Amino acid sequence: MTVITETQLLDEFTNTTNNEAYIKAFTNRVMRRDELTGYIIGNDQRKLFIPYLLEEVKNKKEILDLGAGAGEILDEIHPFVQGTTFHLEEPNLALLNEYAERLRRYNIQKGEVSSSTVQEYLKIRDRANPVDCILCIHMIYHLTDFTSENPNPEAELQDFIVKLYDLLADGSSIFLVYADLEQAYAGKVALSYFDAFGKKQHHVNLARLYRARNKVLKEQGVLKLLKSLNPQDNITMNSVVCNSQFYGDSIYDLAAMSLVGELIEANDEPFDLRKLEHALSMVLKPKDGIKIAQGADMWSANEEQVICIIKKNSTII
Repeated sequence: MTVITETQLLDEFTNTTNNEAYIKAFTNRVMRRDELTGYIIGNDQRKLFIPYLLEEVKNKKEILDLGAGAGEILDEIHPFVQGTTFHLEEPNLALLNEYAERLRRYNIQKGEVSSSTVQEYLKIRDRANPVDCILCIHMIYHLTDFTSENPNPEAELQDFIVKLYDLLADGSSIFLVYADLEQAYAGKVALSYFDAFGKKQHHVNLARLYRARNKVLKEQGVLKLLKSLNPQDNITMNSVVCNSQFYGDSIYDLAAMSLVGELIEANDEPFDLRKLEHALSMVLKPKDGIKIAQGADMWSANEEQVICIIKKNSTII
């Protein structure tokens, strides 16, 4: 365990690009693993959703993983998906290659692979070949650009779910997980930053985006729409709120980790150090629902997540 100071943290992020800052915040901290066991210790989000995930993926023939990343989830579930074919969508080719290597290592069949955006992928995906489970694990954050002129996050998210449902076979499910950024400290840091330094409309749009996600998913607003579009189906939806946490060696690490919400863009432009300075000010004097705690070995901050499971059970006769 290496405990850093505030000065060391600021020095670490000085003169970095956005992509470099993201690696420091997300890869090195949020997804940090124990050197001895290999278990993720930067957060407990995966630990909390895995039991629900296993119930949906066990013995399924065809699984579609959207925004698939590098396939780290296979490290947890591979014993339960032997005989399953995985279809992948992931725009980052390096991550896509890592996923393919994991499939090979675990002797799991690779199906269709796409490096397009999820929006483009869903336009061309053949609905004549339905799947048994669709995974959307912490990937919905790029569906809406909150910096655009007049975004409609509720409509965009509902349209996304409707398109996913159209790809389901009978008896199959959508498994979706996202951070509840209306409650989580990273969301509150981002909102506060754009209120203080960004364009006023960006702050308004971001608040609307966070509200829309919860209205559509946590509060199950999309269920009524799905039922109206598919009256012949028996559709169920379950939403589970998890009081998950981010963990860091110091309170300063928690400030860096809060950047992974909306404060680091995916490009090689210079990282704006004001974002980290603002995050530091908020975690050092927490308020408005930001819950910082010091444990025996690590500091923690609230980063609530929501698990949503939509099932297409059977045809109503």
